[in-house]
Amino acid sequence: METAIRLIRNSHYHHVGVAEICKQSGVTKGCFYHHFESKGDLFYQSAAYYREGMREALDEVFQPEAPPLERVKRLIDFIIAKQEDNRDEHDRPIAGCPFFASAGSAGPDGEKIRLAGQEMAEGAIRYNIRLAQDLQRDFPAPHPLDPEQSGRMLYQYIMGLMMYGNTIGDLEIVKQDIHAGVCRILGLSPAGLSV
Repeated sequence: METAIRLIRNSHYHHVGVAEICKQSGVTKGCFYHHFESKGDLFYQSAAYYREGMREALDEVFQPEAPPLERVKRLIDFIIAKQEDNRDEHDRPIAGCPFFASAGSAGPDGEKIRLAGQEMAEGAIRYNIRLAQDLQRDFPAPHPLDPEQSGRMLYQYIMGLMMYGNTIGDLEIVKQDIHAGVCRILGLSPAGLSV
């Protein structure tokens, strides 16, 4: 699964074949198909594996005991640090989320791929909704935000920003835009949230 994640991150789901996954993993195709019914099944199980590995990090970022503004700062720092740590072998400055990108371009036979992306998104959005609810509780705005919509929009913005950063190949733009965008979505003053 780790080999599949690495290959998909460095290329794209559609550009990685079962033969390459087997070669890089040191297993036969027969072994592959003994454990996975298809490349889509491997992708789905790899996404679940990746998501489970990310849970501890996200639990740390979104600790409910931490004040909500601190969680916003941690989220921004986490996203930037993750991009800095994930520079792939092609030295792209933005790695983004291989599961989000692949799910967005899945064809008609990509149900497991879309499901993996959907489950990944739903998990992240749940963290964002709790954050938006706590912000609304601690900092009531004159025009209250819908926490569920804010949680979805925050996820959509971050994923879109990562795709944009990957397209233009510039982490500095992401660093500049993430702070302002997150603050706008959450109804915060960027000046009041020094990151």
